[in-house]
Amino acid sequence: MDTATSALAAKTLPLINACCLYLGVTLLSDLTNAEGTNIPDHYFLGHPSPYHRHKGLFPYQDKTSWRRLLKLFLLSTRNKRLKRPLGRWLKTGEDLHFGWKALADPVTDMVYIRFETKFEEYRMENTVITYNSTTVDETPRYSVPIDVDFTGEHLTRHDFIPRTVSPRHTFENIIADLPDWEVELLEQHVITEFSVWEMTAQWRDTEKVVGTSDGSVATLRGSYG
Repeated sequence: MDTATSALAAKTLPLINACCLYLGVTLLSDLTNAEGTNIPDHYFLGHPSPYHRHKGLFPYQDKTSWRRLLKLFLLSTRNKRLKRPLGRWLKTGEDLHFGWKALADPVTDMVYIRFETKFEEYRMENTVITYNSTTVDETPRYSVPIDVDFTGEHLTRHDFIPRTVSPRHTFENIIADLPDWEVELLEQHVITEFSVWEMTAQWRDTEKVVGTSDGSVATLRGSYG
């Protein structure tokens, strides 16, 4: 929305919001393919996804304003490729913001296809996906979205390495995965006497470290609340 605010007329913004509600999307990653490189045709034309689940309402949408916004992110309207492809997924598994139809576990190479409230488990062999005769309630913790072709005789996936966040076992790993602006925010508002790297070094040399939280952290994965 920051891009829309700076590039489009103020009177257009309510129309853009209506489109977001209609499609059930909030983030740019909700609109792109799973690889984060292109915007699918149905989203560019203002149509809901035929595969992924959304939670949006259905107000009237001005599709002309919607396409004007999306063009700001694209190199070309012919192939709908983003000017700047998205990076790795910051959320994985059940923490994903959007209800993707297909996800893959980068650890086991298993694929999970959403079917109503459960997921069917598939084996991934090259680009062909084969049903594993197993149904699960939720996907593995580090599973990430993938693009699957549901139109052919066999399910196939696009050949790419999922944009995944690898498991982080130390606080240094967590800090290294943060964007620069978040590290600066941490140093400015939480740590005032030294850098975040000096802080982690002191922690390693200390026998006991006590941490506190005000209870607002939703998960125990290095969030700051």
